[in-house]
Amino acid sequence: MENPRITFDKNRKANKSQEFNRLFKDMYIFDKKEKRGLGKTNEEKQILKNNQFIPGKIYTYRYDPLYKDVLDYYDTRPIIMVRNTFFAEGTKNWILEGVNFNFLPPQAKVLTLEHFWKHFQNEIEQSEIYAKNDLIYKSISKILYFFSQWKAILSVFENKVDYTFAYRNYIIDRIEDLRYVEYQHWQLIPFLEPKEIIGESLSTIYQLYLQNR
Repeated sequence: MENPRITFDKNRKANKSQEFNRLFKDMYIFDKKEKRGLGKTNEEKQILKNNQFIPGKIYTYRYDPLYKDVLDYYDTRPIIMVRNTFFAEGTKNWILEGVNFNFLPPQAKVLTLEHFWKHFQNEIEQSEIYAKNDLIYKSISKILYFFSQWKAILSVFENKVDYTFAYRNYIIDRIEDLRYVEYQHWQLIPFLEPKEIIGESLSTIYQLYLQNR
């Protein structure tokens, strides 16, 4: 995986937006078939079989908010980079928290991915090597061990990148059709134009993001 900024600039010049939107939907939304990762092993199946959300990984899923009647807008198909999971004593729900890329304009998505890549480049590259050699269990173990160091993750979610606007909590019991987005598909994310946001248009949300900054 190369620097996301370099990948984005190359794909933007090649006008990949429509192709990438179609490709992402075919792989992660419409297509229910199992897909392989970098090696012969089904990486996604092994990650999901682990039965826990891995900090620093990206997932997408269908979501039905519990309190949608009081929300100005909400996303029924988030694409989230996981920060943490925790148990909320007040509501007695397990919560998933992280950055929902669908609420960020393209350049902000790239900046977030680039900053994360720079911070964890060695870990990402080693994980990819394991995956290519079908050593998924080593890939998962390495990622779990490294990202268990919550202070390192926390340093990524500082004000160096303005993603606080897109930081969200999701009730895990209301998540359906969970999919894991492999590293080689991160390049698609800055080009995605989500159609599953309810309450506001994408352009309005991007404008709100700019005002929030």
